Amino acid sequence: MSLERIILPHGGLPHIIQGGMGVAVSNWELARTVSKRGQLGVVSGTGIEVILARRLQDGDKDGKMRKAISKFPVDRIAEEVLNKYFIEGGKNPDKNYKPTPFPKLKQDSKNLILNNRHLEELIILANFVEVHLAKENHNGLVGINLLYKVQHMMPQSLYGAMLADVDAVLIGAGIPKPVPDALDVLVNGDLVSMPFPVTSGTDYNLQFNPSEVMGKCIEVRRPDFIGIITTQTSMRGLPNADGYVFENPTAGGHNAPPRIKGELNEFGEPDYGEKDKINMKMVHQILSRRDNPQPFWFAGGYANKLFEAFTEGAAGVQIGTPFAFSRESGIELEHKLRIREAILNDAEVFADPRASPTGFPFQVLSLEGSLSENGIYTGRERICDKGYLLEFFEQEESVKSRCASEPRKIYIGKGGIETELDKRKCICNALISLAGFPSIRKDGYVEPALITSGKDTSFVETLMYRFGDYTANDVIDLIEAA
Repeated sequence: MSLERIILPHGGLPHIIQGGMGVAVSNWELARTVSKRGQLGVVSGTGIEVILARRLQDGDKDGKMRKAISKFPVDRIAEEVLNKYFIEGGKNPDKNYKPTPFPKLKQDSKNLILNNRHLEELIILANFVEVHLAKENHNGLVGINLLYKVQHMMPQSLYGAMLADVDAVLIGAGIPKPVPDALDVLVNGDLVSMPFPVTSGTDYNLQFNPSEVMGKCIEVRRPDFIGIITTQTSMRGLPNADGYVFENPTAGGHNAPPRIKGELNEFGEPDYGEKDKINMKMVHQILSRRDNPQPFWFAGGYANKLFEAFTEGAAGVQIGTPFAFSRESGIELEHKLRIREAILNDAEVFADPRASPTGFPFQVLSLEGSLSENGIYTGRERICDKGYLLEFFEQEESVKSRCASEPRKIYIGKGGIETELDKRKCICNALISLAGFPSIRKDGYVEPALITSGKDTSFVETLMYRFGDYTANDVIDLIEAA
């Protein structure tokens, strides 16, 4: 484990990792800005194929998507995606976007594959494009962030990023133990077979053959792998990582559930206790027993605690929320302005134990007109047409999928428990809307956005008071000055 891919050109490790926030919040422009400052800029690969398809349908006005697509090593795939989605001048804004395929798995005994070749190609291409643009015309470091909960599309995402020479892969929302081995295999374009757990059944294997999809074998370099975890217990379960990010439950997005599940505090949020805290003494003991002790970073409210992280032996900090609301992030401008105003007016950030179909707690910032409002939530017709946060289950030796945010009748018909449906939100569509690419339903209904944020927004307030429309460079300057 050399960490050679995330060693800075001038030596050493980045002391700031920019958090990987989906869907397209951590876009190529944000990651590129951070990377050029000598830190680790990170793009989000979650849902990026939908974003690429919709950027093309909006006309790709600056031509950047098409320019990056032209660099893809397989012309056939690039041409097919352009022919399918690109619209000169952009689509009618009142019309819905052409959909991307819903992910389904094909089963052969205990082996599973993604059962749509076009979707595989689109995922590979989209991840390539986002990383390529983030790395263009500089020698800084770029990573990609993926959710382990979206494992059914992960091999294709990894390979697409590797084709663009990504420097690091960062994965949380679970214990991604199979990923380092998968990266080793993908280097040579060989068949990947990753353990794939399903509900109410034995484990299956998720397979992906890059040479088969690409039509030829393309060798790539292996990126370093950084596991996003919560405690030293998780670190023990992920011994072959190249580094770790220890993430507090105050961080934005999905958080690991408390060790004592089901317990809520007085505010109705998950109740985290002593067992959920990092035992730094044990962390250092574990690392001291390893031949090559891995570096680690802290996340979740650490924007003004860089020096504190150093004193604990960390290489630095991972920062999400301040970057999420910076000028360069992928949040649509109108949403961003309203979010900033809400933060200045002390908007609540609620660790919602029910919002995500995954069952993981999800931090939700209260904003008028968003899916955080109960009236907006109850007025939305339930639909699951993106398929990122699916639950895969075994029924009569067959693997099927369901989602707790899909229509009640469909979910229950698949054997789902009705109580699981209560207050579950379609995070997939909501975050796509946040990025400015909302689906438009019948009668002109526009999918509402949902905003996630870290619990502590005080650093964002400081940035706005000091700089106004602040940039990612302003974030870095303030972190380093704190």
